[in-house]
Amino acid sequence: MLVLAVAILAGCGNLPASTGYSPPRDREPVIHAAWTSCAEEFEPNADDWGRYPALLGDGFHPVSAVVCAREERDQPDGGRDRVEVESRVDDIGAIVGALRLPDEPRSGEGCGDGSRNPPWLVLLDRDGRWLRPGVPVNDCGLPRVEVLDAGEALRLTVVRTRVVEQIISGAAAKAGCQQRWRDEFRPSPQEREDGQYLPSPPVGLPAPELATLTVVCRYRMSDTRQGDPTIAEFERGSKVPSDRVAELNGRLVWSTPAKPCTAHATRFVSLSAVVNRGDYVYIEVDGCMRMLTVVGGIHVLTQADSDLPALLAAF
Repeated sequence: MLVLAVAILAGCGNLPASTGYSPPRDREPVIHAAWTSCAEEFEPNADDWGRYPALLGDGFHPVSAVVCAREERDQPDGGRDRVEVESRVDDIGAIVGALRLPDEPRSGEGCGDGSRNPPWLVLLDRDGRWLRPGVPVNDCGLPRVEVLDAGEALRLTVVRTRVVEQIISGAAAKAGCQQRWRDEFRPSPQEREDGQYLPSPPVGLPAPELATLTVVCRYRMSDTRQGDPTIAEFERGSKVPSDRVAELNGRLVWSTPAKPCTAHATRFVSLSAVVNRGDYVYIEVDGCMRMLTVVGGIHVLTQADSDLPALLAAF
């Protein structure tokens, strides 16, 4: 991308005079040649509200703005997505006036909780060039209320949206399953040292109410999941038929101490209650075919009954 670094005096005029406290801002505004899209430019986890860019001077003359945001949206099938929304703003007088204000001197008295944030926005001039303005701060180092009020009053026209992440699919939501589950058969050394993974239930530990664990959720390890290779993705879900609950419970009871094994499974099944997910059973259906029973926060690692995976496949 072509980027024009413009000096304060040459391109952006005189910036507001410092009034004391100033956050570690960029020394010079950066003007970009042409706006592309929120998909290309928006960084939601980096300086969310403009703490570090230089303040807006009087040498850049914006005529419109683009606001980028991410929100969660329910889908018709019962699922939920994280969606990126790109909006255009033409009436920018109030927000530009607020952005031209200086930083206030730092006093730190009577600070708010910082729960309000201005929108992530860029300003565009008549030639299509754009910059991301810094947000002037108050005496607590938080966005000035003038910017917050002007940002909340913006009239947005949605230009485009895109799904950036599926939070939960309709199928998973309908089945009462989570969309993703960590491979719990890979405890960290600290977890093992803390005694969280035990070979048998401790004396006095209440047994899980197996008859209530009727929600069956199947997960598959995904090679495409970025960031964490131990996360399994939802595959399908169902409920244990009432006439098979006793048979399943019998198989869950007949578990033995886990055998030494280093293979990593590719598929898992979780059994949990429709209500109160505090206790659950997590089973490898390939690989080492172990079973993890979680009761009251205690993890008991055992060997699954050899017929259990075939029984679960029927649900």
